[in-house]
Amino acid sequence: MSDPRNIDEWQRIRSPGLNDFLELVERWTLSEDDQAQLLRCGSVDQLRRWIAINQTDGAIIFSSHQTARIAAVLRVAEAARHLFSSEQEERCWLSNPNTALPFLGRTPLSMLRNDSTESIWDVRRYLMGLIQGGPGPNEIDSDFIPYTDDDLRWT
Repeated sequence: MSDPRNIDEWQRIRSPGLNDFLELVERWTLSEDDQAQLLRCGSVDQLRRWIAINQTDGAIIFSSHQTARIAAVLRVAEAARHLFSSEQEERCWLSNPNTALPFLGRTPLSMLRNDSTESIWDVRRYLMGLIQGGPGPNEIDSDFIPYTDDDLRWT
């Protein structure tokens, strides 16, 4: 993004994402530390600078990684809104340890804070699985071994 003529276009595209992100973290009542971790902005001070710039309609150019993280977190929020009936339920789910895959005893928030954007998408896939059909594997499926091509027989 070295061509300064494109900055206005990038700002036009990215500002709504930051605004939506800031509304979301307020709804989830996340700490500034959590917010900075989600955005991978380096520090709480940097987060505060971005918020100040955003409030004055200034241009903030995010890295592609930060943009992907914002998009992924917003998709998690979208799925959570669909699944839970209140903001309180969302916050409770977000901050409590979960034994289901992919959490393995961690909180969903800790997965969202993870360095890997893929872990955010894992949380989204989990929520979408709940929305689309159920809780996923349970105890009876714990020892399930996936089928291979050799297991399939056509007669």
